[in-house]
Amino acid sequence: PPIMGIEFKKFLESLEEEEWAGQFAVFGLGSKNYPLYCAWPIYLDQVLESVGGTRMEALHTANDQDNQQSCFQMWARALVHILDSENPTEADCMETESKELWVLKEKGFSRPRAS
Repeated sequence: PPIMGIEFKKFLESLEEEEWAGQFAVFGLGSKNYPLYCAWPIYLDQVLESVGGTRMEALHTANDQDNQQSCFQMWARALVHILDSENPTEADCMETESKELWVLKEKGFSRPRAS
């Protein structure tokens, strides 16, 4: 896993099968120039399901030679559609953020921090 994922991997490996009842969706960025293209997101997707998680949207990946932003936006829209089915109307959205970000924020997700 990437360095930032080592502790999360340890946590996942500590869980028993069917122990976690959370929902998840995984989007992976990678390069097809490497033999293990998107190995970490593929691993996460499989392990989260094996420990009892419910997949909200299928695993999507994007190659660094393709338009990753467009790939992510398509995946995020599909996920937002799922999340939005339980949310208030669009009129309740904050004007300063897109609907997609508002829905994710309301569901407890936050924007990634700039590195």
